[in-house]
Amino acid sequence: MKKLFTLIAAALMAVNVSAANKVLKITGTANKANPWDIQCFINLKNLEKGKAYVVKFDVYTTAGTEFKIGTEAIDDIQTKHKDVWNNSAVFNYTDELTLTNTKSEAVINFPGKTTVTCHTHCTAKPGMEINHDGGNIETCNPEILENFEYAASALLLNIGKLPKDAIIYIDNVKVYDEAGKLLSSEDFENATVAEYDNTKTVYYLGWQNAAKFEIVEDPTTGISNIESANVAKDGKSFNLAGQQVGKNYKGVVIKNGKKMVIK
Repeated sequence: MKKLFTLIAAALMAVNVSAANKVLKITGTANKANPWDIQCFINLKNLEKGKAYVVKFDVYTTAGTEFKIGTEAIDDIQTKHKDVWNNSAVFNYTDELTLTNTKSEAVINFPGKTTVTCHTHCTAKPGMEINHDGGNIETCNPEILENFEYAASALLLNIGKLPKDAIIYIDNVKVYDEAGKLLSSEDFENATVAEYDNTKTVYYLGWQNAAKFEIVEDPTTGISNIESANVAKDGKSFNLAGQQVGKNYKGVVIKNGKKMVIK
């Protein structure tokens, strides 16, 4: 019994535990070919039509190698302008991000104006009837709206390059105006997640069936640092998610109380 208490005391000395923080966790459940094969929408607040904004958020992945994700500013609430798949046609492709297993701040520029290619109001080509089956665009001429002003309702993430079993953690989504004034912030402490439901904080396309979306406690808040001499001696390594990793792990690790990169 005395030995047990000694071990518990040593463990408490070895690891500093801090208060839990809620984050968005996205776990890959299948390997996909294209970025748009997994899509996730994060709702935003206080954006106005035609104005430019900057969206920032904290992000990192547990994947052993870096990969890229695409981003879009989209008005997913409007219903007047749709594409051939009945998705919102009011959006901009925005900044591409490279994710690593080191936590970083992503910065996305929202322009506030776009060119809309609308198939809600398209017209048939001569001698043809409009047929959008299977995403067909050959039978019609879309309505083109240039310099279309809109207010993005969501940040759309195209994360199909997320490897199976790897995880993306996202936190502290903030919206700034052009002058740098903070307009809104989402820390996921009271966030909701659901399929297809754009009233939730986060929503996703369930039919893609390639990732799991949930709000969880940030694993990095479980271990803030390692400082015991006993832990240092055993040479154990932990990734940034606080999980012990083996000798073949590649990436950023905490070992002997220090952060290092294993290549």
